[in-house]
Amino acid sequence: MKKRDSLFHDVSIRIVKLINLVLMTTPFIFVWYRFYADQLWVKFFMRGHWLVIALFVLLYYTIGKVYEAFKISYSGIGEMVYSQMLALFEVDIIMYIIAWLLIRRAPLITPMLGAFAVQTVVAIVWSYLSQKWYFKTFPADRTVIIWDMRDEISPLTVNSPLFKPPFTLRGK
Repeated sequence: MKKRDSLFHDVSIRIVKLINLVLMTTPFIFVWYRFYADQLWVKFFMRGHWLVIALFVLLYYTIGKVYEAFKISYSGIGEMVYSQMLALFEVDIIMYIIAWLLIRRAPLITPMLGAFAVQTVVAIVWSYLSQKWYFKTFPADRTVIIWDMRDEISPLTVNSPLFKPPFTLRGK
């Protein structure tokens, strides 16, 4: 891969990941302003609300990286969706607890559950579209695996997500 192609690859992947971050943050922003912001014990000015939103973004990005929720190139669609849902579930719970502390009584949990449902649908759509886009824009290179110990390749290797379509496995 040439240096110019590598730069295009890295920048385009980062843009797709940024789109994911914006799409996942949007339902939280809606819920925060619509249901929680007016109930705060001490009223925030805009900077306080932005800080809460920035905290959501930071937590989602960090926990998502831990679970490898943004690995388009080698994770399957199901793995990306599961990782994103797990990260979002944890972040939404943390943000609900923060809202609870700021409101000083238990706020409604249904808006946060609704945001999680919307985020789940967005995760499914984003994972599907991003992986289709990735393999259309950056087709898989032919790869050779050389093994020596057995006549057949291990079933663990064949069942690996790396050998699912668009990859093909050929014998000797």
